[in-house]
Amino acid sequence: MNNKITATSPADLLGYVPHTLGFQPKESIVLVTMSGVLLGATLRVDAPEPGSDICSFAETLTSYVCRDETADATLFIVYSDETAPSGQRPHAAHIDALREELDTAGMPVRDGWIVTGRRWARYACEPGCEIPDCTRWQDTALIENSIVSAEMIYRGSNPGTTEQAPAPEFSGSTSTADTIDILTGHYEVTDASDFTAEPMAAARRALETAINGGGEPDEEEALELCAAFQIPAVRDRLLADIIDRSNDDIEFQKVLLGRTETAPDWARVDTAERLLVHLLRFTPGLYRAPLLTGLGWINWYKGKGTPASLYTDKALEAAPGYRLAELLRRFYNTGILPLPALSKDTSYKR
Repeated sequence: MNNKITATSPADLLGYVPHTLGFQPKESIVLVTMSGVLLGATLRVDAPEPGSDICSFAETLTSYVCRDETADATLFIVYSDETAPSGQRPHAAHIDALREELDTAGMPVRDGWIVTGRRWARYACEPGCEIPDCTRWQDTALIENSIVSAEMIYRGSNPGTTEQAPAPEFSGSTSTADTIDILTGHYEVTDASDFTAEPMAAARRALETAINGGGEPDEEEALELCAAFQIPAVRDRLLADIIDRSNDDIEFQKVLLGRTETAPDWARVDTAERLLVHLLRFTPGLYRAPLLTGLGWINWYKGKGTPASLYTDKALEAAPGYRLAELLRRFYNTGILPLPALSKDTSYKR
């Protein structure tokens, strides 16, 4: 079966991007690499804040797309409803710097567009452009009804309007918090680096059982895991186990910081994400913070910055000052992505 899809117009390309991201971008910059006429990796970042460092923005995005070693050019799309001075596009200075940085890196921009909530157009002409009306605005219905968008929907893709961070409300009994407190005592560890000690090993076995069972344990099993996640050392080991179960301490640290170059088992990661969402139903109040933080970390690993931030914010709402959530939020704000997300061979694919 031929799984290739041919884009023959800008509307086709613009129709493809939400399907590959899984949601409709808003206030974002998207870069798509190209190898000849073939589309490569798709990178989305939040649109730059006013006053942000222009050079750093351009250098960071260029370093990301240069990870695609087969690419020789790029396309960009600015998703924005911001207004700009007459005759200018939003984020013009950042885009100019990005064009220059990409050109220097041997990844020149072939074309670019701007997409608002209702219209789209080419972002800007190069000097001497002879394309008639190349910057005229067109209705976004042309994107939604494009051949590529229709083909993706036919194949089962149905991107949402926004990137989501589902977090079901607590629906357990009033005694659940007391139960979690009691069970937490089962997982107290004396040496955080001893991954084979029985409390740690018991938590890891419980996680494996839940993942192998499809990520929806019953209430008793769920509360055991909720309790395990309350111990910071155990929580960190369980998160690392989602990606790599190695007992090597250096590899453990590399996994937590997204520095492992091995492609994760993304089906396992999806199941683990489903598991943590499932556990939230049994977890009240501040006990939700480690689970929400873990969900943010999983989405960061997938290269999905918006839900990573949303989950981290929810963790801090559940438990203000929760240390790991605060640390990770600062880490995410630097724009650093995990190594697997920077290569089309190892990145998450819906």
